[in-house]
Amino acid sequence: MTSLAIFLAACALGLTAGVTEVTAEEGSGTASVTERGALTTRALQDLGSWQGECFPWMKRIVGESLGLQMGFGYRDGYLKAGATEVDADEARDGDVIQLVDDNNAGPGASYPGLHTAIVMDNYGDGTYQVIDSNRGWDGIVTTHHYDPFYAADRYPNISVHFWRFPDTGGQTFVADTDDGAGGGNVAAADLEVGDLALVAAGGCLNLRATPTTGAQILTCLSDGAVVEILGEAVEAGAYTWREVSAAGQVGWVAEEFLAPQGSGAQTPPPNTSPTATPTATATPTATATPLPPAETGAAGVITAGDVPKNGGVGLVVFGGGTTESLLASAEASGCRALSVWANRAGGGLLGYITGAPAFVNLAWSEQYGESLPSDTPLVLSCAGT
Repeated sequence: MTSLAIFLAACALGLTAGVTEVTAEEGSGTASVTERGALTTRALQDLGSWQGECFPWMKRIVGESLGLQMGFGYRDGYLKAGATEVDADEARDGDVIQLVDDNNAGPGASYPGLHTAIVMDNYGDGTYQVIDSNRGWDGIVTTHHYDPFYAADRYPNISVHFWRFPDTGGQTFVADTDDGAGGGNVAAADLEVGDLALVAAGGCLNLRATPTTGAQILTCLSDGAVVEILGEAVEAGAYTWREVSAAGQVGWVAEEFLAPQGSGAQTPPPNTSPTATPTATATPTATATPLPPAETGAAGVITAGDVPKNGGVGLVVFGGGTTESLLASAEASGCRALSVWANRAGGGLLGYITGAPAFVNLAWSEQYGESLPSDTPLVLSCAGT
């Protein structure tokens, strides 16, 4: 199980690198940008939805919003679209942050630290409000406070680049930045009583007893948590508040950090627990299902490890067989798998996202074909059943 332990540690690094975990309504800095360009306007439409890996999603957004065709490399791709590099202190809404090893920036690059994010606001201190996909290894689009230089320093040979695309005359809109934190969800105004929404706070969102920042905090809802809208919007202080039901409690949240459920591509069913997002400290809980000893190489079943019944992350060994049999074995043990992670041949991480389009899982299919080998170590991310 040594290789599996190393793999999980790599996952943990990827989950936390460069992310300053602050509660949404208390973000640091004041946004200097009040006008969103075509690129971020389009990107925000995907907030809270499943969109897959960060770089392909960004390329798609560039094409749809600016009409520019990018190439396939993590440098040449930008140059083909006419993008130019800018200094970190000049970065603004619509620029793209690219973390990359400059000596390994081709289209096949895959290693810890490689990441792409779209700038929304520049706080002037080397940190930014960004929107990106897959920062939590879940393919979900979120906004969050980001320090790319801290993220780059955690891995060897990673550089930070800021790219600006040419102006193609895209339309702009005025964003609501009255909350002082920046990065709020502009689609939240579309929410109606009875709707379900997803938390998109870039960390966690305070659920308060009354609609004011001075009220008691009942809990903090993680990104991806589902809430039900119970009442009309209430303006109080710097925020627009909505009464919601979430995590078995009723309280108030800042509307700016909610996204309509199903507002983009397919969204995998999120775990509504306040601690749903896997972190570096995530371990199988007491409710995990211990698997009995099984014959090594038993095909089609999980032969060892702990499968978390009610959601979370678990280390397992699969006896070999199709991906479908793996998912069926997990479900039989009480895990509705959201994703599965394995060691990539040649190094790095390889993920399979349940229910995602075939092209998203292409790398998984190329590595395993019709069947995973016996005694394959894996990490399961489960939503429970």
